[in-house]
Amino acid sequence: MQIQYIFSIDRAQQHLIGIQIEFKNRKKGKVDLVLPAWRPGRYERADFAANILDFQVQAGKRHLDFHKTDRDTWTVPNCPQGRIRVSYSYFADTINAGSSYVDEQQLYVNPVNCCMHIKGEMEAEVLATLSVPPEFRYSGMQPMVDGAIRCKDLDEWYDSPFVSSAHLIQHRFKASGIQFEVAVQGDVPYEKKRLESDFRKFIGIQKKAFKDCPVDRYTFLIQATPHRYYHGVEHEWGTTITLGPSRQLFKENIYEDLLAVSSHEFYHTWNVKYMRPESMWPYDFTQENYHRIGYIIEGVTTYQGDLKLWQGGAMSDELFLKEIKTHLDRHVANFGRFNHSVRESSFDTWVDGYGKSIPERRVSIYTEGALIAFILDVSIMRRTKGQKSLDTVMRRLYQQCKKKGRGYQEKDFLRYLEEILGKEAKRIYAQLIDRAVGYEKELEKALQRIGIKYSKQKIDILASDYGIRTDSSDRPKVIGVHPESMAYEAGVRPGMQILGIDGQYVEGDADALITRNELSLLLKSRKMLIVKELRPSDDMLYYQYELEFSRGSGAYWKRWKKGIF
Repeated sequence: MQIQYIFSIDRAQQHLIGIQIEFKNRKKGKVDLVLPAWRPGRYERADFAANILDFQVQAGKRHLDFHKTDRDTWTVPNCPQGRIRVSYSYFADTINAGSSYVDEQQLYVNPVNCCMHIKGEMEAEVLATLSVPPEFRYSGMQPMVDGAIRCKDLDEWYDSPFVSSAHLIQHRFKASGIQFEVAVQGDVPYEKKRLESDFRKFIGIQKKAFKDCPVDRYTFLIQATPHRYYHGVEHEWGTTITLGPSRQLFKENIYEDLLAVSSHEFYHTWNVKYMRPESMWPYDFTQENYHRIGYIIEGVTTYQGDLKLWQGGAMSDELFLKEIKTHLDRHVANFGRFNHSVRESSFDTWVDGYGKSIPERRVSIYTEGALIAFILDVSIMRRTKGQKSLDTVMRRLYQQCKKKGRGYQEKDFLRYLEEILGKEAKRIYAQLIDRAVGYEKELEKALQRIGIKYSKQKIDILASDYGIRTDSSDRPKVIGVHPESMAYEAGVRPGMQILGIDGQYVEGDADALITRNELSLLLKSRKMLIVKELRPSDDMLYYQYELEFSRGSGAYWKRWKKGIF
């Protein structure tokens, strides 16, 4: 069976993509047209169906009856044999790495958002064409040949975003035997030589770590926004990235973000696209695909993405330490680590998504997974006297998936760890991965072993002495309250706004108003004013880490930086 998709932008001003689907119905009877309930790379339910307008089904000139049978399914109860045409509009006004978007300047499509499929026909071939102005150029995960995009099945189609625009920057180069294209949509002062030089560094070392690469072509499809943004999504044949501000893409901080997200997503080529949990092989787009190994698929990738930038020479020592510090600081600031293990937090992304959950409920699979990966990496180097690393484990997992042609189970990852670490692997799993706990001592031990000196420093007076973390706005909002603080017992909660300290109006730096130990805090909560009298703790409550390399003291520091393959 073949399914044809035709995209048009006649109503681009209203952010509406016209989508027409044509197929030959082989058997008279009920046909279900299904829109995906989620997208790979974001493990939560989506509301793509809320963007559908003007849905119609026709056989020739005859309009067919249909009705919804669930949130994502349109049922045609009496569909005749022969050629069937489905048409609808998709509202696309959001730009991020996993969305679809249209205006007069571009057509940007993630098929998994907006393309229905016929239930039971996931193996159907796909042919897609675009009705766009002749000056529009094309870039995507699949090449356009003779005016059409072709995919072997729906699984590949849903993994093949594309963009068409008259203003597309396209840069092609070959590195490590792979053909690359960088396609940028946005107002960017593009620096071709600089980008290519730095991309080659992490591309080469990642391929070296796995010994080969499962793809021979790869596209970095970048939406450069005028405002601050950071997002990336992995695909088999490339990645979609949204980053901004566009005019600052090659300025120091934003360029560092570009390298970081690009290295992270490229590592996903192996870790997720070809090394995938068995429960997601193949993907089931109609419902949640539960698993408990987000710490592997996202956490290890977060660690390795930065590590490979550093090992390849595209990230400085200082910046690499800054990334480790960021993860450490997030870990100690989140008391969800005492409520939910990283395994259970992996499962619960399907429960409360990627936004803020209730205070201190769970941990980040990215942060905790990256820190556990760091501990494992150091442990393996220490056990093998610098002859093996976490790369050894990931490479063996990749080779297993490649050989068997299916996903892996958590026990496979643990088996490869045990072959190197023995009982130490079981201890780390039981105490750090499968348990809701703070493991700062384990982290500090790993820092010392690899040659990183650390100290704990105050964040500010409110956070460290009184246990109240705030945002950086002029009228600060509470974003965290330490459970061992007087503020916690007094009922200070996240979301409250601090209006005054000791009778003085707060505007900007709240610490500057703290002149005595006992504190009178004026708070706004749900349009009510509340006064709390607080005393500081004798202990430092919230704190942050300061890190520096002590090079000479770390037995495996040089091997770590060079890479152990």
